[in-house]
Amino acid sequence: FHPKQVWRRLQRQVRLRDDAVKLAWGLPIQVDPQCIMGFDIVNRGVYDIVVPETLYRLLDPGEFAVDAGANIGQNSSILALRAGPSGRVLALEPHPEIFARLQSNIARWQGLPLAPIEARATGLSSAAGRGLLYDPEGFTANRGSATLQPGHEQRPSRAIELNTLDEIVPVGETIGVLKLDVEGHEAAVLQ
Repeated sequence: FHPKQVWRRLQRQVRLRDDAVKLAWGLPIQVDPQCIMGFDIVNRGVYDIVVPETLYRLLDPGEFAVDAGANIGQNSSILALRAGPSGRVLALEPHPEIFARLQSNIARWQGLPLAPIEARATGLSSAAGRGLLYDPEGFTANRGSATLQPGHEQRPSRAIELNTLDEIVPVGETIGVLKLDVEGHEAAVLQ
Protein backbone atom coordinates (compact mmCIF):
# COMPACT_ATOMS: atom_id res chain seq x y z
CA PHE A 1 0.00 0.00 0.00
CA HIS A 2 3.01 2.31 0.33
CA PRO A 3 5.31 2.09 -2.71
CA LYS A 4 7.65 4.70 -1.20
CA GLN A 5 8.51 2.25 1.56
CA VAL A 6 9.73 -0.29 -0.97
CA TRP A 7 11.93 2.36 -2.61
CA ARG A 8 13.35 3.48 0.78
CA ARG A 9 14.07 -0.12 1.72
CA LEU A 10 15.94 -0.71 -1.54
CA GLN A 11 17.96 2.51 -1.10
CA ARG A 12 18.83 1.46 2.45
CA GLN A 13 20.13 -1.89 1.24
CA VAL A 14 22.29 -0.21 -1.43
CA ARG A 15 23.77 2.27 1.10
CA LEU A 16 24.60 -0.55 3.52
CA ARG A 17 26.08 -2.74 0.81
CA ASP A 18 28.19 0.11 -0.57
CA ASP A 19 29.14 1.28 2.94
CA ALA A 20 27.75 4.71 1.98
CA VAL A 21 25.85 5.63 5.16
CA LYS A 22 26.30 9.30 6.08
CA LEU A 23 25.37 11.38 9.06
CA ALA A 24 23.02 14.32 8.50
CA TRP A 25 26.08 16.64 8.54
CA GLY A 26 27.70 14.68 5.70
CA LEU A 27 30.32 12.55 7.48
CA PRO A 28 30.52 8.87 6.51
CA ILE A 29 29.88 6.41 9.31
CA GLN A 30 29.83 2.64 9.69
CA VAL A 31 26.80 1.39 11.62
CA ASP A 32 25.11 -1.83 12.65
CA PRO A 33 21.66 -1.58 11.02
CA GLN A 34 20.28 -4.18 13.47
CA CYS A 35 20.93 -1.76 16.35
CA ILE A 36 18.46 1.04 17.17
CA MET A 37 21.14 3.70 16.67
CA GLY A 38 22.32 2.26 13.36
CA PHE A 39 18.78 1.86 12.08
CA ASP A 40 18.00 5.52 12.79
CA ILE A 41 21.24 6.74 11.21
CA VAL A 42 20.60 4.70 8.06
CA ASN A 43 17.04 6.01 7.79
CA ARG A 44 17.35 9.58 9.10
CA GLY A 45 21.05 10.39 9.14
CA VAL A 46 21.00 10.94 12.90
CA TYR A 47 20.17 9.17 16.14
CA ASP A 48 18.37 11.16 18.87
CA ILE A 49 18.57 14.50 17.07
CA VAL A 50 18.18 16.56 20.26
CA VAL A 51 21.57 15.47 21.64
CA PRO A 52 23.80 16.33 18.64
CA GLU A 53 21.92 19.59 18.08
CA THR A 54 22.40 20.58 21.72
CA LEU A 55 26.09 19.65 21.65
CA TYR A 56 26.60 21.72 18.51
CA ARG A 57 24.94 24.75 20.10
CA LEU A 58 26.85 24.48 23.39
CA LEU A 59 30.38 24.04 22.02
CA ASP A 60 32.29 26.98 20.59
CA PRO A 61 34.89 26.68 17.82
CA GLY A 62 38.37 25.94 19.21
CA GLU A 63 37.13 24.40 22.46
CA PHE A 64 37.96 21.04 24.03
CA ALA A 65 35.10 18.52 24.35
CA VAL A 66 34.80 15.15 26.09
CA ASP A 67 32.39 12.49 24.82
CA ALA A 68 32.08 9.94 27.63
CA GLY A 69 30.17 6.95 26.32
CA ALA A 70 31.07 7.80 22.72
CA ASN A 71 29.62 4.61 21.23
CA ILE A 72 30.32 4.60 17.45
CA GLY A 73 31.13 8.31 17.36
CA GLN A 74 28.04 10.14 16.11
CA ASN A 75 28.27 12.76 18.87
CA SER A 76 32.07 12.86 18.77
CA SER A 77 31.80 13.75 15.09
CA ILE A 78 29.42 16.67 15.64
CA LEU A 79 31.65 17.94 18.46
CA ALA A 80 34.70 17.72 16.16
CA LEU A 81 32.81 19.47 13.37
CA ARG A 82 31.77 22.32 15.68
CA ALA A 83 35.15 22.65 17.45
CA GLY A 84 36.92 22.82 14.10
CA PRO A 85 40.61 22.20 13.43
CA SER A 86 41.68 24.40 16.36
CA GLY A 87 39.62 22.39 18.88
CA ARG A 88 39.99 18.90 20.33
CA VAL A 89 37.68 16.02 21.18
CA LEU A 90 38.34 13.17 23.60
CA ALA A 91 36.06 10.17 22.90
CA LEU A 92 35.81 7.52 25.63
CA GLU A 93 34.22 4.13 24.97
CA PRO A 94 34.94 1.14 27.26
CA HIS A 95 33.20 -1.64 25.31
CA PRO A 96 35.87 -3.31 23.10
CA GLU A 97 33.55 -4.20 20.20
CA ILE A 98 32.01 -0.74 20.06
CA PHE A 99 35.41 0.90 20.54
CA ALA A 100 36.69 -0.88 17.42
CA ARG A 101 33.83 0.63 15.38
CA LEU A 102 34.51 4.06 16.95
CA GLN A 103 38.16 3.87 15.87
CA SER A 104 37.12 2.82 12.37
CA ASN A 105 34.74 5.76 12.07
CA ILE A 106 37.32 8.24 13.36
CA ALA A 107 39.75 6.95 10.73
CA ARG A 108 37.13 7.71 8.05
CA TRP A 109 37.12 11.38 9.10
CA GLN A 110 40.89 11.90 8.82
CA GLY A 111 41.82 14.75 6.52
CA LEU A 112 38.49 16.55 6.97
CA PRO A 113 38.36 20.03 8.55
CA LEU A 114 37.45 18.71 12.00
CA ALA A 115 38.97 18.87 15.45
CA PRO A 116 41.27 15.92 16.07
CA ILE A 117 39.47 13.14 17.95
CA GLU A 118 41.46 11.10 20.45
CA ALA A 119 39.72 7.81 21.26
CA ARG A 120 40.41 5.86 24.44
CA ALA A 121 39.11 2.45 25.43
CA THR A 122 38.27 3.36 29.00
CA GLY A 123 35.30 3.98 31.22
CA LEU A 124 34.91 6.81 33.72
CA SER A 125 34.21 6.38 37.40
CA SER A 126 35.00 7.91 40.80
CA ALA A 127 38.30 6.00 41.04
CA ALA A 128 40.81 4.52 38.62
CA GLY A 129 41.22 0.76 38.37
CA ARG A 130 39.27 -2.07 36.81
CA GLY A 131 35.53 -2.55 36.61
CA LEU A 132 33.12 -5.12 35.28
CA LEU A 133 31.06 -4.03 32.27
CA TYR A 134 27.66 -5.70 31.92
CA ASP A 135 25.75 -6.30 28.68
CA PRO A 136 22.02 -6.13 29.40
CA GLU A 137 19.36 -8.31 27.82
CA GLY A 138 18.77 -7.10 24.29
CA PHE A 139 22.28 -5.62 23.98
CA THR A 140 22.41 -6.47 20.27
CA ALA A 141 19.37 -4.24 19.66
CA ASN A 142 20.74 -1.35 21.74
CA ARG A 143 24.52 -1.53 21.68
CA GLY A 144 24.81 1.62 23.76
CA SER A 145 23.34 0.02 26.86
CA ALA A 146 26.36 -1.71 28.43
CA THR A 147 26.74 -0.55 32.02
CA LEU A 148 28.89 -0.78 35.12
CA GLN A 149 25.72 -1.12 37.20
CA PRO A 150 24.97 -4.81 37.92
CA GLY A 151 21.38 -5.94 37.63
CA HIS A 152 19.39 -9.17 37.66
CA GLU A 153 18.71 -9.10 33.90
CA GLN A 154 22.33 -8.52 32.94
CA ARG A 155 25.18 -10.87 32.29
CA PRO A 156 28.81 -10.05 33.00
CA SER A 157 30.63 -9.00 29.91
CA ARG A 158 34.26 -8.22 30.62
CA ALA A 159 36.68 -6.40 32.86
CA ILE A 160 37.50 -2.90 31.65
CA GLU A 161 39.88 -0.09 32.53
CA LEU A 162 38.41 2.77 34.58
CA ASN A 163 39.77 6.28 34.96
CA THR A 164 38.60 9.47 36.57
CA LEU A 165 37.83 12.59 34.60
CA ASP A 166 40.59 14.40 36.54
CA GLU A 167 43.15 11.80 35.40
CA ILE A 168 42.36 11.87 31.70
CA VAL A 169 41.80 15.58 31.12
CA PRO A 170 45.15 17.34 30.73
CA VAL A 171 46.09 19.67 33.57
CA GLY A 172 44.99 23.22 32.83
CA GLU A 173 42.62 22.13 30.05
CA THR A 174 39.14 23.66 30.15
CA ILE A 175 36.29 21.45 29.03
CA GLY A 176 33.88 23.36 26.78
CA VAL A 177 31.34 20.51 26.70
CA LEU A 178 31.19 17.18 28.51
CA LYS A 179 28.69 14.71 27.06
CA LEU A 180 28.14 12.08 29.73
CA ASP A 181 26.21 8.95 28.70
CA VAL A 182 27.44 6.17 30.95
CA GLU A 183 24.22 4.24 31.59
CA GLY A 184 23.47 4.97 35.25
CA HIS A 185 27.06 5.56 36.37
CA GLU A 186 26.95 9.36 35.95
CA ALA A 187 27.02 10.18 39.69
CA ALA A 188 30.21 8.16 40.18
CA VAL A 189 31.86 9.94 37.24
CA LEU A 190 30.96 13.37 38.65
CA GLN A 191 32.38 12.45 42.08
